[in-house]
Amino acid sequence: MESQFWWFFDAAAISVLLISIYLSGKRGFSKTIFVIIGYILSITAASAFSGGAADIIYDKFAKQRCQTQIEAALADVSMTQKTKSFIENLGYGVTLDEEQIGEIFSSGGSVSEKLYEYVNSIEDRTVDTAEGFNENISEGFADIAESVLSENMHSYVSNCAAKLIEDDADGFGEALRLLQTGADDEAAAYIEENYTADAVRDIIKVICFIIILFVLTSAVRFISVRIGRSGKIHPLGYISEHALGGVLGIAEGIMIIFLAAVAVRIIVVLGNDEMMLFNSKAIDETFLFKHIYKLTMKL
Repeated sequence: MESQFWWFFDAAAISVLLISIYLSGKRGFSKTIFVIIGYILSITAASAFSGGAADIIYDKFAKQRCQTQIEAALADVSMTQKTKSFIENLGYGVTLDEEQIGEIFSSGGSVSEKLYEYVNSIEDRTVDTAEGFNENISEGFADIAESVLSENMHSYVSNCAAKLIEDDADGFGEALRLLQTGADDEAAAYIEENYTADAVRDIIKVICFIIILFVLTSAVRFISVRIGRSGKIHPLGYISEHALGGVLGIAEGIMIIFLAAVAVRIIVVLGNDEMMLFNSKAIDETFLFKHIYKLTMKL
């Protein structure tokens, strides 16, 4: 990832702030406060409804598709063969029997513990500490799952799934058991529910947030323009009205930058975090924009 263009985000954010301060000062406090309140209500409403909308869209349109994609990705993959390969490449100096690995998968229970016992029994020696072996198994299953799922799913989804599997290798053992017993559809459903669903929902939720927010803020801007055409309003006095309007412009600018940050987050995710400009490394180098960008993670 490239980070030399980090300055673009801060330059854009500062430009938005300065323009917002100027326009809000010109508009005046009484009209700008309406816009600020409208933005706050719009963001609140978008946050409140985007989650529910994402759940509905996912359940009705994406869930079954994800399960189908996972099942297709698993169709031509031998998890026993892949497990055999990554354990033999750990430097333990053992050769595993693929059929024995299959029996471990189909038996259920703690896969990592049973694999540890099996590997130690091959030459009647302890190849590693239980903690070290379990860590290697967790990383190995995560790498396998990511490589398999990325064939049919977005890399953001497969990467999120890999992180969850690395934290819960024994939980992934249930998927391995289902695969080993020939229940590929059940294994796909299990993986979808436990490892990929949240990542797909996150993407849908942010997209829903942007759409809802765009509609609501467009309505706010339209109404503010109508109010602006209604005539000059200076209840605080001409100078105070425009000076305080400029101050409110800072808040309005921050909200506009936040909206832009939400859009940037989608670009970063869908671009696999590998684009020259839109990537997390460049954003982390910024002084101002990164703080607002981090707020989008809480959506």
